Order: sequence, then C-alpha cells, then structure tokens
Amino acid sequence: MKLPARMLRLLPPVLLSLTGLITLLQILAFLLDYEAPAANYFSVGAILPTIANVLTVLVVLAGCLLALLIPKNQLQLGTLPVRAASIPAAVGFLAGAVILLLSLNTTASRFAVLFLLLGAAYALLSGYAPARMSATSALLGFAAVLGCILLDALYYFDSSLEMNAPVKVTVIIGLLCAMLYYTGEIRILLGKPAPRLYMMLCFWLLGAGGLAALPIPIAALAGAFARTTSPSNAPVLAQQMYHPEYLAGALIVLGTAISAGIRLWSWLRQGAVPSAAEAPTGASEAGSSAGPGEGER
Repeated sequence: MKLPARMLRLLPPVLLSLTGLITLLQILAFLLDYEAPAANYFSVGAILPTIANVLTVLVVLAGCLLALLIPKNQLQLGTLPVRAASIPAAVGFLAGAVILLLSLNTTASRFAVLFLLLGAAYALLSGYAPARMSATSALLGFAAVLGCILLDALYYFDSSLEMNAPVKVTVIIGLLCAMLYYTGEIRILLGKPAPRLYMMLCFWLLGAGGLAALPIPIAALAGAFARTTSPSNAPVLAQQMYHPEYLAGALIVLGTAISAGIRLWSWLRQGAVPSAAEAPTGASEAGSSAGPGEGER
C-alpha cells in the first residue's frame, strides 16, 4: 500500500500535534479525575484518560505505518540532529537520579541511581563529544538503557502500588519506550543508522511517553500525591508524597521525549520525508542515495 507523497509529508506534523493533545488530556485527567490519596486510580467513568489512551494507540500505530510506507533509502540520518537536544535528556536523568536517591534507600535503587548518572553522561556525550568518541558514547548509551530497565524493574516489583495503577503503568511504558529510543540513538552513533526505525521509535516515545512525562510531574506539583501524614523513618521525599520514586521515571521520560521531539522536528524540517519529486526512479538511483548502513530499515 502506498500513500500520496503529500499525505506522507503531512502525517508527521499531525502525529506531533496529537502527542501534544494526549499530554494535555492526561494532565487534565490527573488534575480532575485522579482519586488520590484515597485510591490510585481515575474515577469510574472518567472519559479523559480513555480518550488519551485511544489517541496514544493511534499515534503509535500511525508511527509504525509511516515508517513502513516511506520508501527504503529515502531517509538520510548520518548523525544525531541538533546537538543541544541532548541537554533535556541529561537533565532528566540527573533529576531522576536525585529524586530516586531521596525516595528510596535500597541496594537496587542505588544501582539504578548509578546507571542513571551514567545515562546523564551519555546524553551529554551523544550531543557534544567529538566524532572519534562515538564508540565511547555508544557504550555509555547501554548504561542509559540499563538504567531504564533497572528503574522499570523497581516499579514492576513495587508491591506498595497496585500493578494496574495508572501511575505505575504509564511510567513503566514510558521508560520502555525511552529505552527502545536510546537503542536507535546507539545505532546512529555506531555508524549503523536505521532511519525508519528511529522515526518509529520517536513516535512511540512521544505518544506513549505523553501519558506520563509531563502529566505526573504537574500532578505532583498540584499536590495529587501529597501525604496527609509523614512517616519519620522514610526518605526525605517519601515523607512528603506518596510514591515519589515514580516521579523520577516520569522526569527521565520527559527529558528523553523533549530531546527526541526536538531532533525529530529538526530532521523533518530538513526534508526527512521525501516528496514525490524526490522519489527514486530506478535501482541505481536508490542505491546511490543511501550511505553506509543507511536505508536498511
């Protein structure tokens, strides 16, 4: 199946707009329909989170479809776009490490903090390190991936919060999408880019991450998770709010999503999605348009 070239060029901005709408709807859902601290769920019959979830599925599926419909060898992505876009990701990892340190006091959480700090170092190096250090940056990238995995494991085995609670589910999914996105970045740093895969992972992160990235920090600032009583033996943040460790994951997803959004938007503005005039006319033309490792996905 082929879509008209004009539709292929219009679809990415439409999907980016939908991610903004998803974020807005989820923020309103947490502010208006979240029943905390009495419960860790949205109120029965709440329509806003349902609409946000449906739109998220549409963005994820449309991102997959877009990546599949763009012809091979038509996307060029030799380096990570916009060096400064690495700063929000680094800030997200640093903020997540600090919040996790102030929220939990376990051996597993300390290991997670270590890898989150390494993830912050990766984020900066991925944008500002010289080209000769790309392999080093990519190696640190695996630390960022492992940090997301460790944090997800902490959340998954957290028995203090219901397994299907919206905060737990959205943060776990957001971190999974962030982890997959970083694998796409690592491929680029290693000189084996998969542009269509990278575009798809960007939309996964922006769509699914929109459910947690900004809504949970805003809900926390609005007092949705504030404690009515403060246990004296708990870490600092745990004395002030319920489940503050989930805020760490949300901030990591937020920083990564901002970074991915900036890079994706810049890449699209540079003409990442081909127009009809740019479509290949033959096999030789298609072969000449792809660099080493490019156009495979």
